[in-house]
Amino acid sequence: MATKNPTQGNQTMVNTALDDQLKQTEIGAWIAERKGLAITLVVLILCGVIGWGIFQNQMEGSNNKKAGVVYAFTQSSLKDFSDKKIEVAALMTAHQKLHNDLSGFKGLFTNDLIVADHLVKVGNNNEAKKVLEGALPLAKDAVQAYLVRSRMAVVYEDLGEFKNAISVLEDLNSSQTKLMESKNYLDLGRLYMAVGMKDKAKVNFEYVLNNMAQDEFAKLAKLYLSELD
Repeated sequence: MATKNPTQGNQTMVNTALDDQLKQTEIGAWIAERKGLAITLVVLILCGVIGWGIFQNQMEGSNNKKAGVVYAFTQSSLKDFSDKKIEVAALMTAHQKLHNDLSGFKGLFTNDLIVADHLVKVGNNNEAKKVLEGALPLAKDAVQAYLVRSRMAVVYEDLGEFKNAISVLEDLNSSQTKLMESKNYLDLGRLYMAVGMKDKAKVNFEYVLNNMAQDEFAKLAKLYLSELD
């Protein structure tokens, strides 16, 4: 006659006690009746958590690597351009290659602003225009969009593309996030003056005076208004 294993008996008692405890709640009762399924779900959840952690680590490593590539660009091509060791064509080629290699990388946004500022500083406005127009889709919020558009307005004006500059500033003023609003309206007034639209210029200058009288740009707005009379 087979002798009952004491260990098996103890395990059975433990399982029975555990089932009794689980059945005291609805969720517990469900788990007690479907132990296999419950264990499978727990395993799947744990695998998902572990998998997500691995993915996050890989993404972090990838982003760090891409950030290193961008930094290398600033210390090579961009620095060489700033030091007048290479021409603008070489910088633009290296910049385009950077975008091709790191397409979609968010770290390119700040780098584009820096490149555009370097180009504007030495009068390469056509190239700066190209860089900024490419940077705008990378802007992730209204603040970043402002940083691009405010630069674009300056570049367009320097290139004599007044209608484009006006369009950019109108977009800024129609945004729900108001940044440097008084300067935007003042610049719009100047640009409308430049294209001979005096009535619209007056509206923008008066907006600054009526709504931002204490602002430093109000004095300039008043000065421009006196020129329209």
